[in-house]
Amino acid sequence: MPTSEQHSIPLSIDLSNFPDLEAQSIDVKANLSQNYPDVHFPIQINEKINSNSIPVFPVHANLPWRSSIHHVRQSVHWRASIEATQKLLQLFASDTTANQVFKEGGKSYAEVAAIELSNLHCNWTRFNAYLWPALNEKRIRLIAETIVYIFIFDEIWEMSNATTIQRIQNEFVSRLKSRDSHPDDRATSELQEALFSTIQGLHEEDHIDGNGGADVAAALLQFINHPPPPTKFNNLREFLNYRIIDAAAFYTITCAKFSLCSSVELSSLRIANFLRLLEDHVAIANDLYSFAKEKKDYLRHKVRYLINTVEEVRKTFALADDESAILVTLAIQIEVEKAMAKELLRLNSNSEVTESEKELVNALVFLASGNIMTSITMSHYRAIAWTLTTADVMLVVGRFRIHWRKNRRFGWDDYLNGLALIFLFGFIITYQLFVPIEYNAQLLALGMGGTPPTERDIVLDMKLNVTNGIMFWCIIYSVKASFLSLYWQIFEFSNGFRVCWWLVTVYTVLTFLITIPSWFWNCGAPQDFLNMELCNNRSRQRTLSLLVMWCVLNGLGDLFLMALPIAMLRSMMMKTSQKIGIHLVFGIVLIIIAFVILRTVFTLQMKPEFQDENAIWAILESTIAVMVCALQCYRGLLSWSASSSSINSFIFSFRGFSNTSKRDVSDGPVKVSPMNNISEASS
Repeated sequence: MPTSEQHSIPLSIDLSNFPDLEAQSIDVKANLSQNYPDVHFPIQINEKINSNSIPVFPVHANLPWRSSIHHVRQSVHWRASIEATQKLLQLFASDTTANQVFKEGGKSYAEVAAIELSNLHCNWTRFNAYLWPALNEKRIRLIAETIVYIFIFDEIWEMSNATTIQRIQNEFVSRLKSRDSHPDDRATSELQEALFSTIQGLHEEDHIDGNGGADVAAALLQFINHPPPPTKFNNLREFLNYRIIDAAAFYTITCAKFSLCSSVELSSLRIANFLRLLEDHVAIANDLYSFAKEKKDYLRHKVRYLINTVEEVRKTFALADDESAILVTLAIQIEVEKAMAKELLRLNSNSEVTESEKELVNALVFLASGNIMTSITMSHYRAIAWTLTTADVMLVVGRFRIHWRKNRRFGWDDYLNGLALIFLFGFIITYQLFVPIEYNAQLLALGMGGTPPTERDIVLDMKLNVTNGIMFWCIIYSVKASFLSLYWQIFEFSNGFRVCWWLVTVYTVLTFLITIPSWFWNCGAPQDFLNMELCNNRSRQRTLSLLVMWCVLNGLGDLFLMALPIAMLRSMMMKTSQKIGIHLVFGIVLIIIAFVILRTVFTLQMKPEFQDENAIWAILESTIAVMVCALQCYRGLLSWSASSSSINSFIFSFRGFSNTSKRDVSDGPVKVSPMNNISEASS
């Protein structure tokens, strides 16, 4: 098998055991070209898709789009799907049996549900938004509920305890059947009633239009009860035959049928080839984006099996490393897409294919692209938080290294930037500790039933919540202090600047002293800040008033922080292009101001039941503040013009701004070089 030097990628691979692909082998390099093969998907969009979704353009958004399918849509009912998901997860989190039944790895079903509640806006709920753009609001709620069951009851086959498996079947899975077929089976909990209700809802929708609800219910049970993998796969095709079952690929097809209110026969031979290609695509695309996490979990013994196409490709073609396996798997995905496009064109032009069959296969193209879109955008706040924090660590360490190599000393601005990074670690850690506890503790207050949280849980939750908030403000004000320290080093020779600097510093200190204590008035009197009952019953007006106050105080401080050095530029005798460059350097504080406003606006608009909705803005504001602070020291940001010497010194004419300076100014404009200070403090 000939190979390319890069990553030892084979130039071609044998796919003769793929009966649905015309090519016996594929050109890996051609399929991995920068823009991918010019594949045309002759999509036909019906009214259901148009009225329930909008087009999105991941390539234009510069997402890492690794597909030749560019037809992507997003449901307009995404919030309804999140509401349905949240309600059902809360039932799992509060259910007595779910608290007593444990998955492999030691977490109960209730704990798993509580964890997922903290990531509602960026976890697998995104499948609802992208995979089935024809779903109306009522049907997307039902599909959202079935997806909860897919993820909660995934990998039952990995369990080794037969008693636990039987209990899961009796308490939960047996309720995923129509009540009409089991009239004597009565629910004993709200969760069991919800399980019945989902299946009943699917069948009721079939009475209105189509028969896809029954298919979804059957595919759901088939997935939950699917067998474990064999000990060995003889070839890649045999592996994929199992993987499409393990990835619930057929379930996604039944959901597409349900979304269209269709009665199309899924066993029709006319569309069988396209459906098989689609199932391969779902499995392959899922595995490409989940491989890194699954491989890490496997190596850490968190899971017993590594069932992933990338791993199987590596073994099948004896590839040297995982990077090569990923690229070859991507080449196979592109080949499947080429076959899908060709088959779609044939079906759309074939008079023997029914209109309902054409409607389905066209909708399945959106399923394929939506699966990729979800895989790209689906993440967790904790992943975002730690990724940005890692970038902050690199930038701050780089700042310290640059200053030590140049000056053999550090300034106060460096220490304060480092202090902000330390507070950032505290903020991220406390966030990840208190969010699952808080969701679990809020179940009773939300009227979802369940066992009240213990006194220990309540106190721990409130302490972590308050600590997290204080850490957040310590980050923000450490960054402000770092900027103030830097400005002092640069412009301290100006008496006028000193006066302004002290005014801004006093304002910053006062706002900090107002902001931190005000956290303890969030629930009423300061002594009640650990009283969860009072906090849950606090007036919304109190919360809104505090949010607006924090935004105004913080935002004004940032504006003063930006205006302080920029005001100094007015009297500088330098080229306009150079002034613009320096304005941009100090003006990056506007980025922090933008996040202050965005966080406040989203917090003011969020519904009480979506209390995590502003979490991403708090994470972004704090991590980017540390990042912006560290960026000030990188000399490249100060190189506005081609000539580096042009920004190595400033020529000031203070005129009315500064009455005196460190030098004699009686003879006119003074030529000084505060950029020497910048070189020491900022480069």
